[in-house]
Amino acid sequence: MKNSLLRISVALALALTGSSALAACSGSDAPAAQSAASDSAAQGEDAETKADLELARQTILDTLADNPDLDQIYLASDVKKPTEKYGMLVVPYAYSEATEKLTTSIVKIEKGPKFIIGAVAAQSQKTWEIDQDGNISEKSE
Repeated sequence: MKNSLLRISVALALALTGSSALAACSGSDAPAAQSAASDSAAQGEDAETKADLELARQTILDTLADNPDLDQIYLASDVKKPTEKYGMLVVPYAYSEATEKLTTSIVKIEKGPKFIIGAVAAQSQKTWEIDQDGNISEKSE
């Protein structure tokens, strides 16, 4: 009886260890609280550049929430806080190494508000655009 109990305990311990190891291996390195927009951008070609565009879009939306009458916003990495510069509002924004450059540093805001932000992916050299609604598409030449 003692040997049977010992064998069952060892088998159970091995089974639990194995299943928890598998669960740990299958887990994601990404934080669980990512937004749906970030999840959609993380899939597919040039995912990091698309995530950079989503961050730029959110930066513009947040800025417009505080300043709804703006007709243009400058996204710049050389400021630490929103600053009046060059005759417009300049807001801090930095993109990842996966993005070569923004094609739209000065974002023009139309009624609605409506705007488009573009960026070139460093690896593929494709230009991607995001609109005010979060729709991302490849810019056609």
